[in-house]
Amino acid sequence: MDLKVKKSHLFMILFILVFTKPTIVDITAFLTPLNFLYDICRVVFMTIVPCWYAITKRNSRHTVLLVTIYAMMIASTIINKGDLRNIILSAGNVFAFVMFAEICIEEKGKIFLLTLKNILFIYVILNFATLVLFPGGWYISGQVNPEGWFLGNKNSFIMFTLPYLFSVYALASLRNAKLNKMDIVGVIITVISTLLSRSSTSIVGVAVFFIIYYMKTVFKSAISAFLGLIISGVLFVLIVLMNMTHIFSFIIVQILQKDLTLTVRTYVWEAAIEWFTNSPIIGVGNQPVDIAKLHMFGYYHPHCTYLYYLVFAGLVGYALFAMYLFVISRKIDKLGKKEQMLSIPSAAAFWSVLIIWLADVYARPELLFTVLLLAASMDTLKQGGIQDKKRTQVKINS
Repeated sequence: MDLKVKKSHLFMILFILVFTKPTIVDITAFLTPLNFLYDICRVVFMTIVPCWYAITKRNSRHTVLLVTIYAMMIASTIINKGDLRNIILSAGNVFAFVMFAEICIEEKGKIFLLTLKNILFIYVILNFATLVLFPGGWYISGQVNPEGWFLGNKNSFIMFTLPYLFSVYALASLRNAKLNKMDIVGVIITVISTLLSRSSTSIVGVAVFFIIYYMKTVFKSAISAFLGLIISGVLFVLIVLMNMTHIFSFIIVQILQKDLTLTVRTYVWEAAIEWFTNSPIIGVGNQPVDIAKLHMFGYYHPHCTYLYYLVFAGLVGYALFAMYLFVISRKIDKLGKKEQMLSIPSAAAFWSVLIIWLADVYARPELLFTVLLLAASMDTLKQGGIQDKKRTQVKINS
């Protein structure tokens, strides 16, 4: 028996596994050796991929903007004598995953998306199993949301489930086909897991994905990515900057069963905005956890991604971040004018990411940034295609 596997596919699988490391590996003591192996591989990829990207002379606008955003944050951190190591590692993760995804999109886009979907499907199933077996938490970690499962605490689920949902519906759109039975099972389990977790952020994120997906199916170009950008911007101003949560009291209190402080988030936002005023142009830079907690009501991040870039990178960094989102929205909407069906999962994912960023800062930004890249590249993915179904499978010749 001769077992033949394309090396490029194995490399793709290894890379995605490394950069979608489930949270359980970070937390559990007996998995420390495995976590160490993950970290070694990640550092290697963080070194190789950007070099490969530069050598092949790729320079898409969204990736260049991402690099510029993090360059601004690094510069601000140096100027403010902050935690340089942490922001460099965060930037390295983002650069490596996004650049690798961009390279794959151009050469083997559908295979990359299919591989991502299959790996995340396994994660979704394993996480659901731990939720069912350990409803009170598989392990306890930290003080805020201490109950953890395979994918971490309840607010962490969306980092994995949203990329999974997008990959499922994006592949169906690319193939102009309905979801297969396995996909339907995965989607149902994702929804049930989200409800079982009782994470308001995750519930809202998944709900927005499906609402926009089906609204865009009906209303088409009226539900644009740019509209999502405008609405999220207005919500950021009203809820975060102006603390007008009472306007949305019915949704917050009656539907999500939260108080109007959104689990003290409004206090964190108020403190973060005050800190921002210390250095509004370039930001305060990425600071050590103990210093950040002193300035943000006991939290090391401002519980809002938009506020995160505003505080740590200032108005300059925030403007770059807004420009990045605008570029993504334009690409999705241009795609909608050509092929409406392809833009539907892209717009749904884009809206969902924008909304969940209002109430949280996620530890794995590379996952959501990669979703946005894929969402903006559906036309390229379609052109690449899977030329031969056998290329996605292990070939066994006897």
